[in-house]
Amino acid sequence: MITSCMTNANLDLKCPAGNTVAGASPDFAEANIVKCKVCGASVSADKYPVAGKVWFTITFGALFDDSATPAVKEAEVEKYEVEVLDDKKRPIDVAAGTLVATPVDAAVSGKYSTSCCQSDLHMLKVVGTMPATMKYLMVVPVKSGKVLPSGYITGALSDVATGTAVENNGTVTLKFASAAAAAAALADSKIHVTIINALAATIANVEASDIHINGITVGTSRRLLESANERRLSSAHLIVDYTILYSGTLTASDISAATLLDEFKAAATALGVSGAAATAIAGSIQPSIGTVSATSVGTPAAASFAAPSATSPFSFVLAAGMILTTVFQTKFQ
Repeated sequence: MITSCMTNANLDLKCPAGNTVAGASPDFAEANIVKCKVCGASVSADKYPVAGKVWFTITFGALFDDSATPAVKEAEVEKYEVEVLDDKKRPIDVAAGTLVATPVDAAVSGKYSTSCCQSDLHMLKVVGTMPATMKYLMVVPVKSGKVLPSGYITGALSDVATGTAVENNGTVTLKFASAAAAAAALADSKIHVTIINALAATIANVEASDIHINGITVGTSRRLLESANERRLSSAHLIVDYTILYSGTLTASDISAATLLDEFKAAATALGVSGAAATAIAGSIQPSIGTVSATSVGTPAAASFAAPSATSPFSFVLAAGMILTTVFQTKFQ
């Protein structure tokens, strides 16, 4: 990837002009050294209507080079990562756990077009607390621990502080055929996206951009109520902790366990999950839907009572009323 996507593997670096920050990222002496970029990239507005909290969704297509006839380079990518940038588009450090991005692997060969851009091939969510100096996000391809020094940079981002939404938090438990099968599924880096796509396909009016996976854990000592029979979870269980942020309130009855199982298996196939994880997901799985807790978040936007314009229907009615009042006053004086 580095060889294919850089104009020169031997890079000259320089200190940023006027730099006063120890450990700041250097500048490249030569411009336009990266010649590959993802296609069709875009970023959503912040959909979490609380100051300081953000929920951005970035969609993008495969990695292409900048040749006259662009060649796809997706096969040379292992995964994509997100970097947080300041107002000068320089990376900043973010405290662990404050801002979380969905893990996104490169697409599997045969699952995408090599001749045109599929702009919704990848979806990456960034959710959490927005750092005070954050202004942009940058998506960069990664291969064997090596990261391209530049990638898709969003437009300037704004923290939305008004509006309302419903935060639906719940769990789904997946019981695999064995502890080994559960471990294999959990170890696959596509597991988060697989579950997001399955939930979106199962729940009416919910899209993948509305869903964030907070974590997936192996069941050990937790307890589960299923069909009125309480039992201890084993290491063959995966517990998925999710948040769905949209306009509606959900309950467990909105999530069909049978449909979720079918969609989970279909999503794994569509994403090209392979090896032990594919075998585990193709095998026996028993899903259980936990209770959903719904909380309204945000503040409604203040109502606007602007004066009507001279051409508005309200102005016409008001003017007509004033004319009639004048006529009656003249007639009966």
